[in-house]
Amino acid sequence: RLLRLLPGEFDDPVECQLITYELNKAPDYEPISYAWGDLTDTCEIICNRLPHFITINLFQALRRFRRMQPRLLWADNICIDQKSNLEKNHQVAFMKEIYEHGYRTLVWLGEE
Repeated sequence: RLLRLLPGEFDDPVECQLITYELNKAPDYEPISYAWGDLTDTCEIICNRLPHFITINLFQALRRFRRMQPRLLWADNICIDQKSNLEKNHQVAFMKEIYEHGYRTLVWLGEE
């Protein structure tokens, strides 16, 4: 799955869509490298028109990476079903390929 980050101003709600592609047939996308941070410190985004909670660090990254047009990204916290151990184990095995197939990797070090 890839994350289509929808446009918006800095203070607008973060909205996105998940789109499924085969890795070798995916359009250009940018994986995000970031630290999850405190798993209990979360923010709400809207994903596929439903509320979804992500870590504050990823939330801040998405707000900063948002543009005035949709942007195709990959972020493990959203693109991997975190409620499925089977999917997490399967996807973690492909992390190297996921980053290699991206046309560039975005690195988020935090707001500070």
